[in-house]
Amino acid sequence: MASPLIESSKTVLEHVTFPSQATEVFRIFVNDSISPVLHLVLESKRTKQQWECHLIHVKAHAPADVDYVLPDALVLGALKRGLDANVAGNAKLTDCSVDAHEESNDMRLVLKLQIYGGLEATYAFEMEALVVSTSAILAAKIEDLEADDKVSKAEIKALKAETKAQKAEMKDLKAAVQEMLARSTKKRKDMT
Repeated sequence: MASPLIESSKTVLEHVTFPSQATEVFRIFVNDSISPVLHLVLESKRTKQQWECHLIHVKAHAPADVDYVLPDALVLGALKRGLDANVAGNAKLTDCSVDAHEESNDMRLVLKLQIYGGLEATYAFEMEALVVSTSAILAAKIEDLEADDKVSKAEIKALKAETKAQKAEMKDLKAAVQEMLARSTKKRKDMT
């Protein structure tokens, strides 16, 4: 069953890619709070497979061999910024990055964060695969097609408006050229 977060989420990141998943494009649903709990759902746009993670205590996601844990708000904020930077067309960040690694049926998000002039911290967030019904997959694919159709219609409308503006500009240019030719012809007649 799909997560209720998908229906209630206010933050949806479209066209998210990860370095280790070069052929996949994802959609990410994020709740709006940074603390104390960050809830995310990762969805493959191709297969509609979904993975879910509830991030409550960052310490649980830190490597076992480190003596420090960064504040939850700092790590969760960096995770959100890193995910946003993975959206197609967005600027990449230099202080943090997020990658996704598929393991068996589950997924793991890995946040690499640089702070305080070079200290690097790595956090791994395990994401559990959700069971998505066939009807939910079909409904999601239909929604994608409808969204693509809306985008195509908007692009066509914009192209039509641009074409109309170009035609008006051409008409004005043609009128200006005709006026210049008429003046030039009149000057020649006046000179003779």
